[in-house]
Amino acid sequence: MKDSGWFGRLICCLAGYLITSFSSYSQDLEQDSTTLIDLFVATNGGSWIISWDTTLATGTISQWNGVTIITNRVTGLNLSNNQLNGTISDLSGLNKLASLDLSNNQLDGNLPTTLGSLPDLISLDLSNNQLSGPIPSQLGSLTNLKTLILNNNQLVGTIPAGIT
Repeated sequence: MKDSGWFGRLICCLAGYLITSFSSYSQDLEQDSTTLIDLFVATNGGSWIISWDTTLATGTISQWNGVTIITNRVTGLNLSNNQLNGTISDLSGLNKLASLDLSNNQLDGNLPTTLGSLPDLISLDLSNNQLSGPIPSQLGSLTNLKTLILNNNQLVGTIPAGIT
């Protein structure tokens, strides 16, 4: 019976791991949710064709139009053709985002430099908006970026080094 203490220690370790994992899961979803709500506010979300119910709990963001979640993180956001108007907010909180499509809306202002801090971004489509100013050099650091579509905006300057 003296060896039965190992089982208790195992249970304590597993419980600690589960609590830490759940806490991390909850924090990640909370961060993603906050970032999405910031975008909702910045783009007049109440006037979108298909809007979000931002009063719902964080865990329900998977039910929001255009949001893709894999492994408890937002990995895709497709809000094309949805009457977004305003500016693109800081999306750096969506640090597992692989695909972003905000095309065919009425977005204006400059491209946020923080788009360059989305390390998993593979596809970025911001075409057919009213975005202006230079393409941020920070986009050149997106080493996984395979698709970049920015046509039909008022962007100026050169394409940043690092984008092929």
